[in-house]
Amino acid sequence: AIGSDLALQGMLVKYATTDGDARSAEGIKDAQKMLNPMWEVERLADPTHLGQSQFKKCINAKFSSDMFSGATREKKREGQKVLSQDVKARCGLIMKKLMTEHAGDTSIIKNHLPKVLEATILCYSGDCSKCSRNSVVCAGGLTN
Repeated sequence: AIGSDLALQGMLVKYATTDGDARSAEGIKDAQKMLNPMWEVERLADPTHLGQSQFKKCINAKFSSDMFSGATREKKREGQKVLSQDVKARCGLIMKKLMTEHAGDTSIIKNHLPKVLEATILCYSGDCSKCSRNSVVCAGGLTN
């Protein structure tokens, strides 16, 4: 609806910052196409919602039965919730640190993220060998 209102006023939108659900950006894009069929709207993800999206994915993920310790299903679910909260917090810290380190330059951040992701996954599995070089939130077991 917002995209249609803007198109009716003759306004073209170049960037649409949305939460994790891309439907609103698609709606704006579709409405803008009515005004100018060649116009492209670029969707920018709101980093605030990134952590919440990661939490939801993790809490709803199907892990192997021995992934989390605990004698009952409730105890294992509690372990999954703790992991999900940690992933959310780490995601927020990573984005905050990268935005600060690179002065908000999303092209640099985008290029750096694959290495950060690889280091983060290895870190969660107990291998911090790439953390000191590629993680922005783990020093690889080093202390100051």
